[in-house]
Amino acid sequence: MLLEKIDFHIHPWEVEDQIEAFLREYGKRGFRKIAFTDHYEFSFKDSRRFEKEREEVERVKKELGLDMQIFISSEITCLDKDGKLECDNNPYALRDLDYISTAPHHYTKEQFAALGDGWAEHAQEMLLALAKRPDVTVILHPFVHIRDQLDREGKYMLEIPGSFYEEFAKLVRENNKVVEVHRNMTSYFLPLIEDLMKEEVWLVVGSDAHSLPEIDDSKDAVELIKRINQNYPLIGLGPCKDKEK
Repeated sequence: MLLEKIDFHIHPWEVEDQIEAFLREYGKRGFRKIAFTDHYEFSFKDSRRFEKEREEVERVKKELGLDMQIFISSEITCLDKDGKLECDNNPYALRDLDYISTAPHHYTKEQFAALGDGWAEHAQEMLLALAKRPDVTVILHPFVHIRDQLDREGKYMLEIPGSFYEEFAKLVRENNKVVEVHRNMTSYFLPLIEDLMKEEVWLVVGSDAHSLPEIDDSKDAVELIKRINQNYPLIGLGPCKDKEK
């Protein structure tokens, strides 16, 4: 599989219905597999949300004659270091998902102030808890969404210990989790990707596209993978859902 031809993190139906526009664009570019991952919180007001999304996907796919595998997932936010998820409180529409994608989402200035020097340990504890959950398939953008902690050159001002990456990589491999290489990852995250590869963790790339111009952004994630191993074979959902490479 060409790495550029998958995208496992997109948001086509949050503010407005962009499903047809997204699928037309992905089809035109020859993508083989994509995953819809609209934020789970948007399902709270409509228990049929993901069922409707699948119905629309199948309609458009048939109309356009797309030869593409399309997964219906959801970006479900991790709420605390015990690995509690939004769906634990609001189990709406889980039956309509192919699998769960999850992540610690954003740290705000207020959260950083409250956590102090312990913010990295807190993030690590959440990620390790997610790796142990049997209902989680894909862990999205680990350690990435750290708001307001970049200097003027775009570098992280707070360091993440390398031992955190090693421990995370070992645990996700033991539990057969898939990990996303996200478009916002920079060379700062090469040690994390290298540790994941050493443990032979399955990877997916994600553009996190909320609009059509953002679709190409997954190429940045692909380039990071290629910098370490341009022929890395473990790309896709792997042992969790889909062993096809």
